[in-house]
Amino acid sequence: MFTNRPAIIAGIAASIAAPLSHAAITLVDYSTVVATTTEDFSGFASGGNTPYNGLVQGNGLAFGERFAGQQLSSQTVSFPTSSNQFDALSGSPTSPLTLLAGSANHNLWIGDLGLSGGFMMAGCGPAGSAFGNGGGAGHGSVALLFDEDQSQLGFRILGQNGSIGVVSFFRRDGSLIETVNIDLPNLQTGGFPEVSFGFLRDGGVADIAGMSFTNVDWGGVGMDNFIFSSSIPAPGAVALLGLAGLVGGRRRRA
Repeated sequence: MFTNRPAIIAGIAASIAAPLSHAAITLVDYSTVVATTTEDFSGFASGGNTPYNGLVQGNGLAFGERFAGQQLSSQTVSFPTSSNQFDALSGSPTSPLTLLAGSANHNLWIGDLGLSGGFMMAGCGPAGSAFGNGGGAGHGSVALLFDEDQSQLGFRILGQNGSIGVVSFFRRDGSLIETVNIDLPNLQTGGFPEVSFGFLRDGGVADIAGMSFTNVDWGGVGMDNFIFSSSIPAPGAVALLGLAGLVGGRRRRA
């Protein structure tokens, strides 16, 4: 009756180890992200095309350059026709996760360049907030902090020229969940099409408090259409809460 014990033990060990081998963050199709909230920067239209020198409050989230505890530096990447500068991040965020803005003219840019995606946001790199100068807008780091922890989210990248983006996800205490490299293929065929990304936390754990993003794309990139969920009680839950209140009131009166 003990002849199969090694196989049983091996099976149990495999079932325990399997979840540990799963990625903490999985790339999924943007259209599959369950979201109730979108930030597409259209609300900033009245400000025109302009750099923002402080933290930017959006719809259910805020944006900055990096988190407290992270160190900002620059890196130079050589391309066939030029050498461009990009923001680079190192170090670990401190607790609690806290946004920091970049220095004046080196933080964020929001505007509409008349491209297919409309309004977008871009990090301002080592060369400032101007476009087309080998290290300005689109070459900088971007950090965002959610008002509420998330289990899934998505965003779009605009203007990619065939490169890699780096996305790091953090908990509210500043600890790293995972760093994910995303492919930014060259899709420019007479325009600036967007490429979309969705991210799902393993097991549906809602502990994504914020993320940082850097890139080394030749022309720099913009970000748009952030989607995620806010804690809005479902109609059924609201009805149950109301019913519970009625029952509690009756009990107190009894």
